[in-house]
Amino acid sequence: MEHIKYPISMNYRKEWGEWEAIREIGQNALDSGCKVEMYYNKETKTFTIRDYGEGFKPKHLLIGESEKDGVETIGKFGEGLKFALLVLMRNKSTVFIESRDRNYFLKEAKIFDIPIMDIEYQYSASPIQGTKITIHNISKDYSNYFLSLDREECFKERHIEENYNLYIKGIFVKTLENALFGYNLVVERENPLSGDVPESTILNAVARYIKGVQDKKYMERLIANLETRETGEEWLENSCNSYNFYEGCFDFKDAWIELTAKSLDEEWIKNIRDL
Repeated sequence: MEHIKYPISMNYRKEWGEWEAIREIGQNALDSGCKVEMYYNKETKTFTIRDYGEGFKPKHLLIGESEKDGVETIGKFGEGLKFALLVLMRNKSTVFIESRDRNYFLKEAKIFDIPIMDIEYQYSASPIQGTKITIHNISKDYSNYFLSLDREECFKERHIEENYNLYIKGIFVKTLENALFGYNLVVERENPLSGDVPESTILNAVARYIKGVQDKKYMERLIANLETRETGEEWLENSCNSYNFYEGCFDFKDAWIELTAKSLDEEWIKNIRDL
């Protein structure tokens, strides 16, 4: 039995709970680029995340050992899995990991009488394709916090009519207040600890999305909520300035003109034509 001991107190990442830990493990699975499964057993309070990718080697459990870039991947630094396991141990969850030809077990050790995480691993009698992580003592099903278990779908920007949530690359970030829609945006998380992004980044990404949208129902609902010409002009100006496109503001300008003609006056429409 081999060991990897982390000289990091279990109090590290105090602000993280179950969801943050599941988030990191889930995005690792999605970054495998292969089929991903998640399922929750309410009776046993067990949450399982399985991917059918290449799996990982013991060296990938070292902090700083990662091939992620944050652009073509959902995660960026490759450290989330290690900290997620630490948090789960602190929460008294039992974790069992199977990856390729090895099994991994989490145990508590101590340095200077301070609890730390010790990962024991050994060769498996039943190797598997990819990685399967089974977590016991989880309070609820977090699978619906992932917009899709298909990585390609996670990288498709779109508006969401079913809820008002913000997703970044398919993973839940927060509920948007006073929003007409939810959104899945493809931007880099500037705060990898919380998974959040600054408000300006969200506005820029939504403005970019509006610029290229073709969905007339979406356009109509936006226009219907422009109660006055002044509000409409402000929205138009903010959309343009936040993405810095003064010429050819909208990719589908004719569709916007057609729809705005139903509810807005000629002067406002002229503003769109003149861009």
